[in-house]
Amino acid sequence: MPNLKPAIQGQVRHERPITDRISTIWLYVRDLDASVAFYRDVLGLPLVRDEHDPHWAEAHLPGGLRFALHRAHEAAEPQTPGTVTIDFAVEDIELAARRLRETGARVEEITREEWGSAVTSYDPDGYRISLYQAPRS
Repeated sequence: MPNLKPAIQGQVRHERPITDRISTIWLYVRDLDASVAFYRDVLGLPLVRDEHDPHWAEAHLPGGLRFALHRAHEAAEPQTPGTVTIDFAVEDIELAARRLRETGARVEEITREEWGSAVTSYDPDGYRISLYQAPRS
């Protein structure tokens, strides 16, 4: 394993960053149908099931980002819920929180700060979902 301390401490400089964008957010899920319903029907992501792989669904989002769900294999170790937080931008935090609550999802209280408003919820596998609304000018 390489020693990353110099890089972490900012001592290593590169002309160009190794990467400048995220290409795919990929979650392993226990129940693909429930997760597709949550992300597509509740959050509105344009998820499409793969006709060649029944264990896969993905959405192509603005900016080239792909959001994908894959049913976890039976032998796969369970993912620890809460180890990933996915932030989604929303126009209306109140409406978004209400729609999540209407589905029975666990939704925490809305936080309002100078940087905007956010609310935390959880998907069917326990992944933390944060909805963020930028401050209105």
